[in-house]
Amino acid sequence: MNVSTGITKTYWKLTEIDGRSATRGADGQELHMTLSDGDEPRVSGFSGCNRFFGSYKLEGKSLSFRPIAMTRMACAEGMEQEIAFHRALEMVVEYSINDGALMLLAASRAVVLTFDAGEIV
Repeated sequence: MNVSTGITKTYWKLTEIDGRSATRGADGQELHMTLSDGDEPRVSGFSGCNRFFGSYKLEGKSLSFRPIAMTRMACAEGMEQEIAFHRALEMVVEYSINDGALMLLAASRAVVLTFDAGEIV
C-alpha cells in the first residue's frame, strides 16, 4: 500500500474496534468509510447493518465527526458491532496514518478504530 495515502478520497476498510478484530457485517459486507473533501466534507460508509453518512471536521491531525445519520435496517447479524463502531466514531478527536493504516484516536490517545486503505470489493 502506498504510504502517502491521504485520509480523504480513500476507501478505508475497518480492521479493529477498540483493539478487537472487526468482522464482516450483514450479507458478508466489510465495514468501511470514505471521507470526501471540498466545501462540505462528507463521510459515508457501511457500519455492519446500515449505511451511514454525515459530515466531519478536519484541522491538521484533529478530526471529529458531526452527527451521523444512517439507514434504519434491522439485521440478524452485525448490529452489536455497528453500535460499537458508531460509539467509537463519536469519541474520535485525532487521526494518524502509518503504512497505509488509519488510526482514529479518542481524547485519551487510545486508538478506537483502525482501518486499512483498500479497494471496494
